[in-house]
Amino acid sequence: MRSVEVHHELTGPSDSPVVVLAGPLGSTLEIWKPLVEALAERCGVLRYDHRGHGRSPVPTSGS
Repeated sequence: MRSVEVHHELTGPSDSPVVVLAGPLGSTLEIWKPLVEALAERCGVLRYDHRGHGRSPVPTSGS
């Protein structure tokens, strides 16, 4: 299995459950910013940019 580079941010307490936020294609992880501020007080929040969006690199052919 190949590794894939994906830009992500993890916010909130490190000892709490984590909520994963995946935005719609064509958006970046910034779409979740207002929600993250509220959630990160109580739980971990992981959000990411899909491949080829935001700060995640464009995939190479065949990967």
